[in-house]
Amino acid sequence: GAMASYMAARAKRIDAALHTHEALRAAALTYPSIATIRVPLPRLLAAVLPALLVLAAYIIEAVAQGSGSLRELGTYVGLALLVAPYLTLATELRHPIGGAQPPTPFGD
Repeated sequence: GAMASYMAARAKRIDAALHTHEALRAAALTYPSIATIRVPLPRLLAAVLPALLVLAAYIIEAVAQGSGSLRELGTYVGLALLVAPYLTLATELRHPIGGAQPPTPFGD
């Protein structure tokens, strides 16, 4: 999560640097990736799904053990540290890198 967030921020800096070279920028943005897809749901799902899986796995394990571990402060701190990079990535990927552009004939 943290590394993906760093890479998304780096891609945005590269996009800003290529802003004066429109043909090169347009060519770079045609490379298919989660960060450049125009439809927001796949971008946000790719960022949020790992965090939801971590939370679900913890809740399933805590319920299976039947302990009071859901009430411990350290548990919430640990979960926050595990989930925070994915939420940061979700904020980085709210908008496609390169900005909003008209959809392609392929629907993305």
